[in-house]
Amino acid sequence: MIKIYSTKKLLAKLPLDVSGMLTNACVNTDARATGDSPLGSWLANLLILQRHNCILFVHDAKSFPVFPANG
Repeated sequence: MIKIYSTKKLLAKLPLDVSGMLTNACVNTDARATGDSPLGSWLANLLILQRHNCILFVHDAKSFPVFPANG
């Protein structure tokens, strides 16, 4: 399972249930199983660029940034 740690600013925008898990229908419940992933853990931060909400992911160990593009 990939672990994504979010900042308080991003967490306030996410739809979470009582246990702190995402409530979005696209979340696969099988992916919530415990276990390590080769992709490791990531840090996520909310950025606002020209009035658009954007998320920046940074790999926890390698400090590799990923900024997904919206086609």
